[in-house]
Amino acid sequence: MSYREESQLLTENQNKDMIYNGNNGDIMDSTYLNDLWCFDLTNRSWTNLTPVGENPEARSYSSMAYDPTMQQVVMFGGWHWRWGPKSDTWIYDWHSNGWIPTSPTNFPSRRCESSMAYDPTGEKVILFGGEYNPEIYGDVWAFDSLNQTWSPLTFAEPIQGRALAGLVYDPDQRKMLLYGGFYGFYFPGGIYYSNAVYSLDMDQLSWANPDPTDRPPPSGPGCYSFHSSSNRALAVFPSNNYDSLWMYNSYSNSWTSSHVENSPSSRAAAAFAYDPFTDQAILFGGTRESAFLRDTWLLTSTCTTGLDGQVVWIYSENSGGQDSITARAGNGVDSNPIAHDWLTSELSPSFSLQGAVPSSTATFTVGLYPPGTSTPSFTYTTTTLAGAGSFNLLDLAPSNYDIKIKESRALSTLRAGVELSTGTTTIDFGELRVGDANGDDVVNILDFAILKGAIFTWGGQPNFDRRPDFNGDGVVNIMDFALMKSNFGRWGPI
Repeated sequence: MSYREESQLLTENQNKDMIYNGNNGDIMDSTYLNDLWCFDLTNRSWTNLTPVGENPEARSYSSMAYDPTMQQVVMFGGWHWRWGPKSDTWIYDWHSNGWIPTSPTNFPSRRCESSMAYDPTGEKVILFGGEYNPEIYGDVWAFDSLNQTWSPLTFAEPIQGRALAGLVYDPDQRKMLLYGGFYGFYFPGGIYYSNAVYSLDMDQLSWANPDPTDRPPPSGPGCYSFHSSSNRALAVFPSNNYDSLWMYNSYSNSWTSSHVENSPSSRAAAAFAYDPFTDQAILFGGTRESAFLRDTWLLTSTCTTGLDGQVVWIYSENSGGQDSITARAGNGVDSNPIAHDWLTSELSPSFSLQGAVPSSTATFTVGLYPPGTSTPSFTYTTTTLAGAGSFNLLDLAPSNYDIKIKESRALSTLRAGVELSTGTTTIDFGELRVGDANGDDVVNILDFAILKGAIFTWGGQPNFDRRPDFNGDGVVNIMDFALMKSNFGRWGPI
């Protein structure tokens, strides 16, 4: 499965978890996803379901819940990379392996980052909140999967709106539980996070705040799930640190914290769900320091009656041979999980950009390819100082790769057959040759035409084109022409 963040992960029947959509590129890029995968907790392996027929548009931060009565998955909204928030509703039918578009006459407004969970008492999928900046919503809707209709729910005392909150059903209390999320923005670019717990009584249509003491610290979106066998309704990892587990007991209205061994690396926007059939939780992907992840982890216990024993993380690693290896970002999960002992690789590439002034900036893309192939298993893009180019790529799967680096104005450079083992591998790509103004990995007459059209212009002028500014000094002049001339007729990868 590909590296991604902002995916949706949920549990359905047959001891399987499903993951849909996500993002493995910049918000302005069209690398949002709409594939659907199934993780078999018995065999511990991923399968690309490849639904038949029409599929929803690619997106991230959509909301999903499984309806066990209809044996269908309900998906609402999300963020489309070009159109922004959406308000469409889709149903995935497990038996036909197909998506069903719905056309309700009344439905929630356009939004992303809403919370959704199934209410078995009313046999409805419940949606709460979400956001469409600067609006943060606090409304509640119920979706009837049989009739494919949305109904707004009215409360005498609604609560403050929030997005990215955790919403779960607590069968012991027969109530919905809402935790955390963010409820406001502040300048410049800050977010107010909550650590409050609210219970939602679907019979009385009322909210209550139990206000337990010793709560987890307010932080960015963590993970939320339900553990019925140990009478604990929420599992939370504050600040995306997965060695610190907080669990909420709805009976005693109290939080407890514990340390978890062999934890995944800190990350944001990971997908997380609890599986009641195996009494385990599953975590997938996310992002860390601008790198997108595709690792799969299981949270399990030495106790057979829930997470009351010693809680540990189990890391699953692919040893090859699955169909998912040929997907966008390579490796899936092997059927033989092993205890995680930091069996991941780090790559530290270094390079310089031909003729670049030290203070200039440049955008570099690194691709890791299975040897002899043209489809990368992993790509990473960063902007750094051209005169001192180096950065680190984290949480890579140990394997043999062809590694290619390209600056937007330079020819690509390839290092074939690089073995990434556990630990850090350093590669010097040397000097990257410039002159590729149009980015097609060839220096030819087309690049000369771009330079000719921008010659003797500088930054701030309406007709300035930075692409032929090969040395990054903010001026297109004879020095840029000389750099292009030195590589004219060459092509990448070098």
